[in-house]
Amino acid sequence: MKRKYIFKPLDISDVHFLAKYAAECDNISEDSKISKIEERLKQRFKNSNYFGVIAMFGNERIGFQDGVIVNQSLELNEIYVNEKYRGQGIGEKLMEEIILVAKARALKRVVFHTEPDNIPMQKLGEKMGFELKIFTYEKRL
Repeated sequence: MKRKYIFKPLDISDVHFLAKYAAECDNISEDSKISKIEERLKQRFKNSNYFGVIAMFGNERIGFQDGVIVNQSLELNEIYVNEKYRGQGIGEKLMEEIILVAKARALKRVVFHTEPDNIPMQKLGEKMGFELKIFTYEKRL
């Protein structure tokens, strides 16, 4: 039996899910700090250039893709799929959905940056027709 996933636009009701994800990434578990993250994320929704897509399984939020419009380009911020739902094409579908929104807004391109060791994201980008365009060099001080 094929699982039924729903993909819909991100909205303010998704802030807690986004904040929990951000807190996990930074190993933050204190409720007060998570609340501060939520407040910062709420500001994103006030920016008309910010948008995203969330993946749902029933009432459970299981992943998202978001980005911001900069000079006729959608610059993707994050893509996340809950570990137990990975390998089922959800990341690809999130990418497809946000690209459809970008096209509907008549944007000219979609870009994302990833770390050199993030092979799954690189493979997803290649599968979705993205081209590697630049290298970024960094020197830590």
